[in-house]
Order: sequence, then C-alpha cells, then structure tokens
Amino acid sequence: MSADPARSPCRQGEQPSPVPAPVPYLVWSEAYRMGDARIDEDHERLLAEINLLIDAINDDCKGAVLIGSLEHILEVGCAHHRREEALLEEMAYPALPDHREEHRCLEDGMRALIARVAAHAIDDPAEIATTVKEWFVEHVIGQDMRYKTYIEERDQEGNRPCP
Repeated sequence: MSADPARSPCRQGEQPSPVPAPVPYLVWSEAYRMGDARIDEDHERLLAEINLLIDAINDDCKGAVLIGSLEHILEVGCAHHRREEALLEEMAYPALPDHREEHRCLEDGMRALIARVAAHAIDDPAEIATTVKEWFVEHVIGQDMRYKTYIEERDQEGNRPCP
C-alpha cells in the first residue's frame, strides 16, 4: 500500500507541509488469525482501514479527513466487537464480560482520540497512527488470543456447540 499524492484529497490545491518520515503501515501477520473466518475478515478489514488512516497521515491530511477516517475505524470496530461478542456468547466463553468491557474501553478510547484530534490537541499526526496501531495489535494479540485458546481447547475436547 502506498500513498498516492495525485489521489489524495489533501494535496489538491494546497502546499503540503514537510513530514519528517512516513508512518509505517500495519502489516498483516498470521499471528492475528483467530481461526474463525468472520473474525479474521473483520481483523483484516480493520487493518486495511488503519492503513488508509496512515495513507491520510502520510499525505499530510488534517482535521476533518483524519476525523472521518478515525470515525470509520470506530464504526468498523464496533460492528466487529458486536459480532465477536455474539460468537463468544454462543460458545459460552467464561471471560466474555471482561472481553466486552475491553471492547467498551477501546471504543471509548477511540472516541477520546477523535475528540483530541477535533480539538487540535495532538501535535504529531504520527501519534494518532501509533495509538490506533497499538490498540489493534495489543487487543488482538493480548485479548483475542485468550478466547482463541479457549475455542481451540473446546474443539479438542469435542465440546463445540451444534450449528
């Protein structure tokens, strides 16, 4: 994925300000794969949306463009969280209340980040990308892996619920 200045809404008729260095993209890793096609597709889509945000940052976009991208990531993330929670409820995941709370914290954190961007309270746009990337990786690797382990153990024991 590379930022295309010709297609950027931020480069039309304005002089870009110097950017110290391009923000690196979030690269898909098999470590993010949970083993459920719907969840894996959601994770891949979230990663792609985060990379579109990085495109906007690397294109020197500001304000409304970044806010729109963050709001879209929040929308995609919330839909993913509801889908994931429904799956975990169906599988009787015992830590679902904690996992649900983690989702609410991520969503609240994203709303707070959007508010900070709207208030021009972030000097370095790379901080926005770094924050969102860290949330994604820490949640998938830290939190989601716990339920992946639970699902794998249930499958090995033959306790998978009937379709």
